[in-house]
Amino acid sequence: MPDRDREGAAPRGRRGGGLGRLLPLPRRARRAGCGRRHRGRPAGRLQARRRGDRRCRRARPGDAADRRPPLPALSVRRALLLLALLASASPGGAADAATDSWAALDRLRRELAAGGPLLADFVQTFTPAGFTSGETESGRLALSMPDCLRFDYQEPYRKSFLVCGARAWSWVEGEPRGQRVAIDASSEMGLDLLLLPAGVLSGRYRATSAARSADEVELELEPIDPAAPLVAANLAVAGSPQRPRALDYRDREGNVTSFRFSNWRALDDSDAFSPPPGIEWTEP
Repeated sequence: MPDRDREGAAPRGRRGGGLGRLLPLPRRARRAGCGRRHRGRPAGRLQARRRGDRRCRRARPGDAADRRPPLPALSVRRALLLLALLASASPGGAADAATDSWAALDRLRRELAAGGPLLADFVQTFTPAGFTSGETESGRLALSMPDCLRFDYQEPYRKSFLVCGARAWSWVEGEPRGQRVAIDASSEMGLDLLLLPAGVLSGRYRATSAARSADEVELELEPIDPAAPLVAANLAVAGSPQRPRALDYRDREGNVTSFRFSNWRALDDSDAFSPPPGIEWTEP
């Protein structure tokens, strides 16, 4: 399963573009070149650009602190999107496979909703284009269907992202200020996968699926728009009830972002989907 995609600010001119300042959504590819250098620190602006550029030097340990972790919406709900298709029967034609894949999305969402609020461990790896290995971060993912998702990064730096309904928040543990933005799922690639119904998504993405083992299915989504910043996303789902196991996505620059999910269990924290108190929220 390809480990693919990179995150960045949303393109200008789109509604809801302020989300790009807060959450790491895919962005349109830019011409390669040497970027500005930033001092290595994870504080202040949560999503500082990576220092330098991959064409100027090799990725170094610590750069992850200056790069935004991928958007949960892009991660788990996309992970919700991908359900299992015929685990035992041989697949039919391409049109039939696509139809079954979108039906699988709705089914997976129903199963996740039936489980109530959920918690999982995750490991995220960002691999720049042209490299065979990348930098790793880890933490916990909280999910409450139909529209709440929270990523708490614990290693190597503690930072959090929360998306719930039409709002998104980000903050760094111990910092007095955080960021808050209004979001519009219909205009943010990645968030549309999180919040829009399969009937709408099927007009934006091509979907295919294949059985990887007796209990695991992989679904691939590809934007229909040839100019979309996201090239492809693959989600593996397994278990009974079904849960996302892996998510990989790739951008047009060839950067790859991979998530591995494990230890799904019930979440008993009633405050998990509320922004923390005592933080001064700023809006772009």
